[in-house]
Amino acid sequence: MEDFVRLRINSGVQPIAMLVKLNHCLVERDVIRILIYCRL
Repeated sequence: MEDFVRLRINSGVQPIAMLVKLNHCLVERDVIRILIYCRL
């Protein structure tokens, strides 16, 4: 039963972690774009 619960938690957490990673990449890209834009 414990393994099942752990598996459920992992499968629930991983998509969230992926979403956070994706958001972070998008934000970084925007920040870089803004910095380049400001320099020009």
